[in-house]
Amino acid sequence: MTREPPNKPAGIAAAAALVLAATAPTAAWPQSDPGTSDRSQSTGQPEPAGNDELFDRSMRELFDTSNAISDKAGADEPVTFSGDDQPRWLQGLTVTKSDNPMLESRCREQALAANTERLQAEGGYGPDAETLQATMEHMEMHHAFIRDNRISYGEYLKTLAQCTEFCAPLVASLMQCHVLSVARRPHGIVLFELDSSRVDERFRGGVIDEMAAEYEAADDARILVIGRASQIGNLEYNRRLAAQRALAVRDELTGRGVPFDRIRPIWFGWEPPQIDEMIAAEYGISDLMTQYGETGVNQSVVMVIF
Repeated sequence: MTREPPNKPAGIAAAAALVLAATAPTAAWPQSDPGTSDRSQSTGQPEPAGNDELFDRSMRELFDTSNAISDKAGADEPVTFSGDDQPRWLQGLTVTKSDNPMLESRCREQALAANTERLQAEGGYGPDAETLQATMEHMEMHHAFIRDNRISYGEYLKTLAQCTEFCAPLVASLMQCHVLSVARRPHGIVLFELDSSRVDERFRGGVIDEMAAEYEAADDARILVIGRASQIGNLEYNRRLAAQRALAVRDELTGRGVPFDRIRPIWFGWEPPQIDEMIAAEYGISDLMTQYGETGVNQSVVMVIF
């Protein structure tokens, strides 16, 4: 069921705008064959933020991941909150960082407005000024725990997941923005063997060739490459492996004539959002999910033309 963006009272919209002003994107990134999907060209306008099932799924993943990593090697590694973009507590997850080009301004604005309204309704706040104050208090609480860059990855996710009034719903909404933004653009996926960053020949001659051709035909396009690893083993190792996979696909694309500076590599490791059946359906790769399962599909790189 599609969620229509509600008509926000002017005060709520203004409160959200004050927080949103801190999350503006960086200027550097404006706005068949194995691995192919049913892709549709972008209309140039962001879609409304999501549906209830995808939002609920993102909330569950955030909570489940925060519990699952507690006994994983690497969970005690400190989170690096890079850059000066605010709010800095959103810079701990790759998907919510302000330089993720899939987080479009309209969807971020909707996510912030909806979650500010949710905070007002569930917290029983009266005037809009009270809601703004509560929002700012949540923001300040999270600024405090990351101020010295001493929080571990496990603690960071747990703290986000437990902040069910505002922080977890906001992160889930931004995850949803990312998934839907990828889904509506030309995209394709490259799968990897377990513990490998070698690009298989069937993807070299298939979806990578296709994406390079689509880039060539597009006007002023870029390609985002998103590296992932399955939730097996050490967190830090899998993050490095996801990076190696993303860079391997970048090298394949540059070898086909895509300029180096038009490719933006990022990597999730096994951070959320992992690809599950619901996201696979959004990406048009349910057949690959059936064939390789969730573990296999997350040993991957997703390429997106934007």
